[in-house]
Amino acid sequence: MEKLLAFDFSAFLVMFVLLSTTISRRMIHGKENRIFLATLACAFLTTVFDSWSIVLDVYTDGAITIKYISHSLYLFFHSLMVVIYICYIVSLADIWHRLKKNIFHKILLPLPMVIVTVLLISNFFTHNVFYMNEEGHYTRGTLFPIIYIAGFAYAIYGIFFIWINRMVFKRSRFWALMSVFLLVFAATFLQMFMPDVVIEMFATTIGLLFISMIIQKPEENIDLTTGLLNSTAYSIDVKRNFHNEKVFDIIMINVANFHS
Repeated sequence: MEKLLAFDFSAFLVMFVLLSTTISRRMIHGKENRIFLATLACAFLTTVFDSWSIVLDVYTDGAITIKYISHSLYLFFHSLMVVIYICYIVSLADIWHRLKKNIFHKILLPLPMVIVTVLLISNFFTHNVFYMNEEGHYTRGTLFPIIYIAGFAYAIYGIFFIWINRMVFKRSRFWALMSVFLLVFAATFLQMFMPDVVIEMFATTIGLLFISMIIQKPEENIDLTTGLLNSTAYSIDVKRNFHNEKVFDIIMINVANFHS
């Protein structure tokens, strides 16, 4: 069965534009911006290896080793992308201090990714996650559902973080963050009935596009005259600190004869 790659190619182009504009706008400073850039890069690589794997499956009969590598890299970056995105949510909510103090979160966040990585490495020898059948076609193995379970666990984990910190986010930011998970769930459900339509990474790209348009907007938080953070950024920081019960200090500085 041939798969429709138009959505993957569209996702590739949109993701390339997002990466280029993020870098050109110099949104590479600060923890939140760097993590979002890492999310975009990981999503871009996931799209590349997803398309490459499908092309190899459809148009080549041999190249078994390359097929194993391409599918393994796709599954690895697909899982890693969700982990980095959760880190982005945590950074926006400014709750790193809570995760560091909670042994449950310190174990739960990396554990599924570690399991996926070990499974993918061992699959080169065991072929329990996926394998190439006698015709050289990609076939899921008995342990493949673990990859889905890990992804689903991370999705629930991310939604949980967004929900418990909903008071920190404006409504537009809340739904922008949620859109990534909701769109991926919808795309996965659609692919159950239309397996020839590869749409999951396109759905992810649209969600990241929403975030870029709604959250990653430096013009809202930076004063154009001074280049410093403005009152909007101050309000967001104070709101987050109160919500997270963090101790903070406020320093008042009066600039005489300042003209904007």
